[in-house]
Amino acid sequence: MKAFVDAPTCDANGNRLTRTVNSVTEDYAYDDADKLLEVKIGQQTVKEFTYDSAGRTTAVETSAGTTSLTYDYESRVTGITYPNQSTNSFTYNGLDTRVGMTDSGGSKTFLRDGVSVTSPVLSDGAATYTPAISERRSSSTTFYHAGIKNGDSQSSTGQSVTASVQYDAFGNVTSSSGTWSGPFAYGGPYGYQSDPDSGLKLLGHRYYDPSTGRFLTRDPIKDGRNWYGYCGSAPLVRTDPTGTVTLVFTGTKLKWFRDDGTLVDSVPAFSGAPGKGRRDQGQRGGPIPEGTYSIDPNEDQYATYNIFAYPWAGYPPSPAWGDRRIPLKGGPDVPGRTGGYFLHGGEFVGSIGCIDIGPNDIKIIDKLGKLTKKIKLVVDYMDWNGTVPSSDNNKPVKWKEYLQQRQ
Repeated sequence: MKAFVDAPTCDANGNRLTRTVNSVTEDYAYDDADKLLEVKIGQQTVKEFTYDSAGRTTAVETSAGTTSLTYDYESRVTGITYPNQSTNSFTYNGLDTRVGMTDSGGSKTFLRDGVSVTSPVLSDGAATYTPAISERRSSSTTFYHAGIKNGDSQSSTGQSVTASVQYDAFGNVTSSSGTWSGPFAYGGPYGYQSDPDSGLKLLGHRYYDPSTGRFLTRDPIKDGRNWYGYCGSAPLVRTDPTGTVTLVFTGTKLKWFRDDGTLVDSVPAFSGAPGKGRRDQGQRGGPIPEGTYSIDPNEDQYATYNIFAYPWAGYPPSPAWGDRRIPLKGGPDVPGRTGGYFLHGGEFVGSIGCIDIGPNDIKIIDKLGKLTKKIKLVVDYMDWNGTVPSSDNNKPVKWKEYLQQRQ
């Protein structure tokens, strides 16, 4: 059966107010923070949503019962429990990439062509993939055929069509035939992964619900007026916008986001002397203060020279800036220091006031230098409760040793 979907109406923040499917109109209600509270058909509530204090969707109530979701400290979905008490579970690596899942089809382990959350999936333990071209499962090869945005049909090696599917702009199936193989369909050419049990789609860092046209969690870079919105409520002409880059420093990681909240890269990062933490902001040896900074790509600097500093008493001087550095503009002033912050590398973990990304300085700063627009950097310690790594007596730790311990 083919579904006929009218274009939704939206408010000024891009929240869907109504949607009509096969002449049946749904009405949507929100709170002042753009959280979707309920969906009604006529006077009957067909969906209700519950959130935690971080604005993450934790429960969806329908006539079938309650679907519950759990998250880790990075707001990544770790588990889903359905009304029949069946479950899905998800695991991630230190770079925020989903590396495993268990659902009704069994357990899968994902191998990607790269380390970022948008790197193409090459295998999941059950099948191997040539991204946007084909998949091989057991001894059978299936080929993908796609339009500009979506996979719309699959064929066998004998060139016969084995499955076809059509979507509305938000990713809801409007017609289909056969049985689609694999997770890459709606948005498949862009790496969107559809989870068969939940109907959710993993778009890099966040899960997206096509039935509501919204993400389950807030935009981690908190950009724009609506932190749950997808493609500016115009998915017919957009996928994930890529025009703007935002960096977020969390106290332990530097994360690179596209403007839609898709996580592109994540590397270990620290600010402050050994043993210092968020409570030491504004004090000598403390981390860079929370706030919003900017980076000019034209100011990336190759370390043709390098300062040798004595950042911690009792240690010989060492290269304090690594091989690359780039200045950070703006942000709040602190006692005894007005600006002068940098993003840089270094031999030892931590930096008095700057953001230290250790051996990742070349990779990250060279990429920043190739951009054409100014970059926003947000320092947000909301989830940082620890301190800068140190050995006994708050002595510094070399990056090489720190990274080896985390492997």
